[in-house]
Amino acid sequence: MTFDDLRAQLAAPAPSLAGASAAALTAAMAAALVTMIGRASRDWQQGEQTARDASDLGDRLVALAAEDAYVFGRVLEVIRASGLSDTERNERLDQALLDASEPAVAIAEAAADVVQLATQAEAYGKPSMKADAAAASTLARTAVTCAALAIEANLPPSPQPSGEVRAASLRQRARRATTRAQIAARSSA
Repeated sequence: MTFDDLRAQLAAPAPSLAGASAAALTAAMAAALVTMIGRASRDWQQGEQTARDASDLGDRLVALAAEDAYVFGRVLEVIRASGLSDTERNERLDQALLDASEPAVAIAEAAADVVQLATQAEAYGKPSMKADAAAASTLARTAVTCAALAIEANLPPSPQPSGEVRAASLRQRARRATTRAQIAARSSA
C-alpha cells in the first residue's frame, strides 16, 4: 500500500479507517523512528532491545488500525439494521460502541508505550538523532490524545446497566495511558 492509498482510505466514507486508526498509524510511524534510532545507536546498550520493542509495537499498532476500522463497521451495521425494536437497537448499539472502544483503548496504551521508548531513545540514543526521538515522542503523544478522543466519542454516554462497568474500565484505561504518556514526555523535557 502506498501513502496515497492510505490517504484515500482515510478519506473514504465509513466504514473505513478513521480517527483512532489514524492515531494508530501515527504511533506506528513514531515506533518506526524509535526502531531506527535504536538500531543506529551502537553505543546505547539497550538500543537493540528498544528497537525490537518499538518494531513490535509498530506491528501491533498497524493491526489495531485495521481492527478499529472493522469494529466501527459493526457499529454502522447496527445503526443501519432494520426490523429492530428501539430497545433491541439501543442494546445492540451500546454493545457495538463498547466493542468499538476496545481497539482505541489498546491504541492509546500502545502509543503511550511508544512515548516511553521515544523518551529513552532521546536520552540514550545517538545524539545526532535526538530530533528524531523528539519527533517520535510528539507523534506518539498526539496519537494517545487522538485515541482518547475517539474513545470518548464512541462510548455510549449512558450505557445499559450491563455495560456500565466495562465503559468505566475503558475510560480508566484511556486516562492511565494519557497520564503515562504525559509523565514520560515530561521526563525528557
